[in-house]
Amino acid sequence: MQGQEFGLSAASYYYVIPKQLEETEGYEKYIDCDFDVIYNNFAPKRFHIHTAADGQTSFVKEINDAFKKYNILVSASIQDEVDEIDGHTYEYLVFLSQKEGYFYYINNLKVTVKFQSEDFPDSPFKKGIKQLKQFMYDLIEKYHPMRLDQTNEDVDNDGINNIVKGQYDPDTYEVDCDLYTWLLHNYIDAVKDIESFRKMIDYFKMWEETGDEEWLEKYNIEAQNTVYDDDIINLYLDDAALEALYNIINDIKTRINELNAYYRDFYWLREDRHKRIPLMKYPNGAFRGIVLIPDWPSKTDDYEYASLWINHIKSKVKLYMPTKEHQFLPKIYGVLSNATLVKEEKDFRHLHPEFGSLGLENSVTTLTDGWDDGRHPEDPIQHMVNDIDTDYMDPYRPDKDVDDDLTYMGQNYYSRKKNIIGLFRYLHWVHENGLWNKVGEAYMIIGKDDDPQSHDLNLPTSLVVYNPNPDPIRIKYMIFS
Repeated sequence: MQGQEFGLSAASYYYVIPKQLEETEGYEKYIDCDFDVIYNNFAPKRFHIHTAADGQTSFVKEINDAFKKYNILVSASIQDEVDEIDGHTYEYLVFLSQKEGYFYYINNLKVTVKFQSEDFPDSPFKKGIKQLKQFMYDLIEKYHPMRLDQTNEDVDNDGINNIVKGQYDPDTYEVDCDLYTWLLHNYIDAVKDIESFRKMIDYFKMWEETGDEEWLEKYNIEAQNTVYDDDIINLYLDDAALEALYNIINDIKTRINELNAYYRDFYWLREDRHKRIPLMKYPNGAFRGIVLIPDWPSKTDDYEYASLWINHIKSKVKLYMPTKEHQFLPKIYGVLSNATLVKEEKDFRHLHPEFGSLGLENSVTTLTDGWDDGRHPEDPIQHMVNDIDTDYMDPYRPDKDVDDDLTYMGQNYYSRKKNIIGLFRYLHWVHENGLWNKVGEAYMIIGKDDDPQSHDLNLPTSLVVYNPNPDPIRIKYMIFS
């Protein structure tokens, strides 16, 4: 029983301003900003927006000017907000819809610092004696971890060339660009998760010594939800290489405060998803109230249940995935009973920020209906980007997770399609966990309106009614809208 459209709100996204920037007076005038915006309810479009610093105008004003010019009903502002988890106050870049229920999504938000130079003599950003990139590069050279696919040639006494896998040769060793980039993007989380990494290494060694798959399973469990659960680390699954990586992270840990004092060339801004206000608080619909009365046959003595089963559809659920060690790992999934999905086409191309002060490029989009069977479209989004890796440059590019992005109209809490389930899988979860409510002679529930800009959910959501009895049962119902 589908509820109506309630809980439309002005969707908002909160991106944390890095502490190094927040504590720098006047930083707003000396940073470039790049991000993608997907917007418009009925004909979704995707633009890449780039604003260029001029030392006079705040990047926030430049963003708002771009939104206004292209009729995107969103505004940006800088706000100080208290984090609900740790109680500290942080500075946020806040995006707010100018219309309740207006669909938009912000992705790949990056800011680039303009250091003092002839072009920006008054910039508050000064180059440190030793920059972060050089420090990371030097650490890789110092500990020289060897990828599994790195090989060296060794000439024996007979003059025969032998390929020696994974041996270090200072004359031929080259810093791995992928590892270097991974360290730059993840060194803070890598330090935070270093104890898990130590356990992973120990489990891997035990697996190599014993061949017992149990240790490999422990390795995989420990890696989950850490920055080390990454394809880059899988290229170094060797005792010596893993120890070298550990030494690199440990050196970073000993100088983390010093490193965080450096101004980096760029920052990927992190969204605080706990603060996000979705454009629709009830993506599967809701009522103000409902009265339901089954019209039972005159004889129900031989019915096994003699009741109807009902469930109010949740917006998200926690599923527990079994492991070989009889453990269960939780994972949050968004639930969509019926939705329209926006899928980016493969020929989407990013506009590089160097190509002008404000660059916008449209992409082709398609609408896909479904998810009732719990499946998703097969084709992932692919981005064709101009990669510039010469001398370890840091070109603008989408982060790696965007390849799995799928933005949907509704709660838009989840952006990864693998974290969404349809009604088919949801009802399996309800049945497996005994979450049906039994209805005999009558069922009634009355809700209460809530503030659309809050996270309160006071209205009863759409209702699934299941008849486990052998005969069809007619029901009478009244919905309060």
